[in-house]
Amino acid sequence: MIATKALPQDQFVQVGGFRARYWKVGQGAPLLLLHGIAHSVRAWEQNLEGLSARHTVYALDIIGHGLTDKPTSSYHISDLAKFIRDFMAAVDLPKVHLIGHSMGGAIAMHFAVMYPSQVDKLVLVAPAGIGSVVGLSFRLASLPLLGEYLTRPDWKRLQTVSRSLVFDQAIIRDEFVDWQYEYNALPGAQAAHLAIIRTHLNIFGFKKWVTDMVNSELDRFKTPTLAIWGENDNVIPLDSVRSRISAMKNITLHTLRYCGHVVQLEYPEEFNRLVLNFVNG
Repeated sequence: MIATKALPQDQFVQVGGFRARYWKVGQGAPLLLLHGIAHSVRAWEQNLEGLSARHTVYALDIIGHGLTDKPTSSYHISDLAKFIRDFMAAVDLPKVHLIGHSMGGAIAMHFAVMYPSQVDKLVLVAPAGIGSVVGLSFRLASLPLLGEYLTRPDWKRLQTVSRSLVFDQAIIRDEFVDWQYEYNALPGAQAAHLAIIRTHLNIFGFKKWVTDMVNSELDRFKTPTLAIWGENDNVIPLDSVRSRISAMKNITLHTLRYCGHVVQLEYPEEFNRLVLNFVNG
């Protein structure tokens, strides 16, 4: 099981007229961590101590998530990338090493193309959108009514979903599900998550415009990038994107055996080592 870590103090800042929660720990060249859908800064709590030994680490609740505001506005990937840009301006971060998991990885890729001068190196952890394949539960959530049912704030459902994301289900402790439930039950959270899903996915997977955009951006990619993937990821299967990533000159792919979709939680020490070696190499 994963041990509970002491949590940093919540900090808040105005970003584009919205209140955003973030954590800041450590000293050194800045790292900015972007979580996946329906998660929060707590997705990184097993990584903060290791990464902050050499860096100032910022973990952000993306708009619509955690304790950040959840407006009824656009959740298009370009707007999410602009939110990251505005956050960096608000906390005076001209340039960062950017690390994104799943949805956060898709945002990080898009950000690196939109604002290349603001990204030093990029770490993508099972990023969304390179291929069209995505887990069935996410595709079903794109459907009317069924999506509302599947994303309802229910503790047992969240436990089942969380366990499905990892290879070793024992690491999903009740405390992990508790904070997932707390954040997902906040007003506006479900609507925000459904807006993200339905903007970018349908019953067949990621919409064609998403994969076309991402792959067009990959063809223009110049940012040095490390991609980290679990070989047992059933949300965004490695085999569905391996050939595309392996063909990219600026992307180094590292895979982990007996690992699902949440690498930073399943193998935190290995994840931290990979990230530190890459950004400091």
